[in-house]
Amino acid sequence: MVVCFALIILLIICALALANQKPKNYPPGPLWLPFLGCFLQIRNIYVKKRYYHFVWAQMQQIYGSIVGLKLGMNKVIVVSGYEAVQQVMVKNDFQGRPDGFCFRLRTLGKRLGVVFVEGSFMKEQRRFCLSQLRLFGWGKTQMNDIVTKEAIEVVNSIKTECQRGPIQVEQLFDVSTLNTIWTMIASDRFSLDDEKLRKLVYLVHEGFRLLDMSGGPLNQMPFIRYVAPKKSGYTSIIAIIAELVDFLKDVVKKHQELQGDSFINTFLQEVNNNKSNKDSTFTENQLLAILMDFFMAGTETTSNTLSFIIHYLVKYPQVQEKIHAEIDKALSPQQIPTMEDREKLVYLEATIMEVQRHGSPVPIAIPHKAIQDTELMNYSIPKDTIVLPSIWSVHMDEDYWKDPHVFRPERFIDSKGKIIQHTHFMPFGIGKRRCIGEILAKTTLFIFLSAILQNFKLESNSDEDFTAKVLDGVTLALAPFQVKFIPRK
Repeated sequence: MVVCFALIILLIICALALANQKPKNYPPGPLWLPFLGCFLQIRNIYVKKRYYHFVWAQMQQIYGSIVGLKLGMNKVIVVSGYEAVQQVMVKNDFQGRPDGFCFRLRTLGKRLGVVFVEGSFMKEQRRFCLSQLRLFGWGKTQMNDIVTKEAIEVVNSIKTECQRGPIQVEQLFDVSTLNTIWTMIASDRFSLDDEKLRKLVYLVHEGFRLLDMSGGPLNQMPFIRYVAPKKSGYTSIIAIIAELVDFLKDVVKKHQELQGDSFINTFLQEVNNNKSNKDSTFTENQLLAILMDFFMAGTETTSNTLSFIIHYLVKYPQVQEKIHAEIDKALSPQQIPTMEDREKLVYLEATIMEVQRHGSPVPIAIPHKAIQDTELMNYSIPKDTIVLPSIWSVHMDEDYWKDPHVFRPERFIDSKGKIIQHTHFMPFGIGKRRCIGEILAKTTLFIFLSAILQNFKLESNSDEDFTAKVLDGVTLALAPFQVKFIPRK
């Protein structure tokens, strides 16, 4: 009996030792501990730095542009600097997506949607989504018209609200940016004062604050949901996802009943056409997952970026003055800005790009995964290794930008007054996994900002130095702050 017990203990120790052994020629990094991996070292740095992209930046200084980690039971590499990030983004060996507890938690416990799927499933669904969205206006004049309509709604809403005093920028753009995609998906839009939707969008934002792009400790060590369900964020995440899924199920049900002409109805038709095919990727759960992907993207990244831009314009009034002068020269007071005005509003576009670079609302790209054993800059990367590309490190590369910590929109304008497309500027990623919503995001940012600045001057609501707190999470977000929207004559 004693011998059996000793043998079991020995086997457990051997298994842990093997699991904890670094692969040959794996990138350098901190010590691995059984079960925890590098969690304690990362946590210690995070307590001091408060932002995960700063944690990875410190590790880059210690170990180099590729840092080998173990998070829970997952092998993870953090990639920094243009050369390494560019290779990860474009190399076929890194076009996978991680599969883990938190990544499945948001899609009904399965690998669904278009963001965290890979292989033939991803190709079929991404192709279908893009082809159908184009039919409903994606990338066409119809999309620009939708965005313009929402921009006008925002401006009119601000005109009414600013009469009562300063406006809280948090959630100011949430419903409007969601409408730009939702109109093409559901052939419907939400009212800007829809309280139920605003609450739901708020919950989505809260969910983004509970995790980081790696999935966080809950993804790396799922067992902690049993030990500390509230502290780990599990209780909150489950509640948020449940409410969002219920909302989306109601949306799908209404479209089933109405039988209208929309992306949702087209997808439902594909579901019916493939009922006899057990291997079909077209299911109602897949539709819910796609809607969740679009809903989260529509209410988080673009809305966040708009808030960042408003913050920068108040913080740097001289930049705002230049944009006002440019708009006044290019547009008549009653003229509604369009994407055709981009060539005349170069400084505005350069300012948007500089905010995306300097603020980096998405400092770490959506994780990639090695789909087979491969190499990266002479290091061996095992199959299924999760890869976290640091966009922030590229946007803050001192060798390339010279003064990356200085906010200077002029760096995006050449001597002929044209926009410079810098290789080290990649807010939407690059390669095959480039953000599917890039064209809509660019259109929304440009039209919304040009319409707002055509109509308002933005000022701080305080005499103190204007700096809003930046909150960490899957993306960066600004804590609530107020701005005076002063109508321009």
